[in-house]
Amino acid sequence: LAGGLREARRQVQSFVTPLLDDHRQAPTRLAVLTTKAEVRERLLADPPDGIDLVRWEDRSEDSILCETVIRAKGLEFNGVALVCLDDEPDWRRLYIGSSRACMWLRVIAPRAIADGLGL
Repeated sequence: LAGGLREARRQVQSFVTPLLDDHRQAPTRLAVLTTKAEVRERLLADPPDGIDLVRWEDRSEDSILCETVIRAKGLEFNGVALVCLDDEPDWRRLYIGSSRACMWLRVIAPRAIADGLGL
């Protein structure tokens, strides 16, 4: 992904903000999922402006879950921003992450990964 984590933050914000404001989605019905724990930690340490991201253990009514795909396995959300900054993606994790979304999915990844997913 050209722009790396900074671009991922921008895309998370541009995905989440309309879901909260225009579609009136509760923050608890949205998630930012990552394929790697390191990316999750960096997003939690420096979240997009105006977006309250939290780990599973710290979730609340006003926050959006930010977790790894594996930790979110079995859960469902109306909207999911799936962040994969890997050069060599784990396709199984991408499948698990993308299948967590019930209504809206934004895949934030290098173009080759989006092409591999048929997006």
